[in-house]
Amino acid sequence: MRNDPSVTVVVPAYNAGDTVVETLRTVSAQTHQALEIIVVDDGSTDHTAQVVESYRSVEPRLRLIRQENGGVAAARNTGIKHATTRFIAPLDSDDLWHPTKLEKHMSALQKKPDAAFVYSPFRILNGDGRIIGNHPFFAFSGRVFYRQLFFNMVGNGSGMTFRKDVALAVGGYDPSLREAGLQGCEDWLLQMLMSIDHEVAHVPEYLIGYRKVPGAMSSDTNRMWRSRIMATDILAQYAPPSARDLLASAKLSFSLRLTLQSLRKSDPRQVIDTIGGLLRQGVTPQVVDELLEAVSRSRRAKARNGTPGAPFKDLNPTQRAKDHLSPYTLKLIERLRAADEAPDVAAQPLKVAARA
Repeated sequence: MRNDPSVTVVVPAYNAGDTVVETLRTVSAQTHQALEIIVVDDGSTDHTAQVVESYRSVEPRLRLIRQENGGVAAARNTGIKHATTRFIAPLDSDDLWHPTKLEKHMSALQKKPDAAFVYSPFRILNGDGRIIGNHPFFAFSGRVFYRQLFFNMVGNGSGMTFRKDVALAVGGYDPSLREAGLQGCEDWLLQMLMSIDHEVAHVPEYLIGYRKVPGAMSSDTNRMWRSRIMATDILAQYAPPSARDLLASAKLSFSLRLTLQSLRKSDPRQVIDTIGGLLRQGVTPQVVDELLEAVSRSRRAKARNGTPGAPFKDLNPTQRAKDHLSPYTLKLIERLRAADEAPDVAAQPLKVAARA
């Protein structure tokens, strides 16, 4: 089976010399062995290429492609272009996989041939690979467009395995976010575009270890929300007319998150601009609910901060932490589930009252 790959692991790498080998080891350890690995060195200025070349001596399925720096979307697209398989599994160069990740994802895609992609929840890791948190266990599947719009259920670039033809049909990863200085939500935008016309599958195990360290792209929360807003504007060009009101509500939600992040970082200019935009849109009951939910989220996040837990590789992927979803979040999920199941519900303005 090693000579007949069924899935291509695409690893974009930029100055990842200190982490990429540990990441690649989790690919070599996969129980699903029918795979090829493409590392795209995106113009690194460190020793990334050298350590990847060295790793080829123990991993003959590995190919290294080097290109001028073009950003994560361009690097992933290069990997997809050179892939010889029908399925793509992106993996960021500092993240980790459980050994059964590909086996379980490929099995799910075979059982659900109409699904565009399959995903799993993830654990949040520190620089040492120890668990410092868990992403909410949303477990959305089937038609998920509206739930994914408000709740980024995949949540990172390493959590899904997708069909190459579906991704290419929607244009692959969009490099325009990076061109606008807002790199960060390329993976979310691709997932959203694929889920417009396709179902999604889910494997309910924590098979992904998502490393979150200071200085990483994802740690700039202000830019990430701005990236999400721009991605929503791009998405609106392709979404059905029935999505108009919910897209506007989602954009309002993201703008509120950006405002709160700006307030925390004492960025007066951004706060003034964002609040002005909200006022022009009109203050709605959603604003009140979102602000109350943001306060609740902040308190839950502070409560989670503590001593790092076990190494990712040592914790059973089926072991779940308790999900602390607020009444507002739970009611919003049910409202969006109804929208995913019925176009007439999707066309209705968002009304969720959960201040109890």
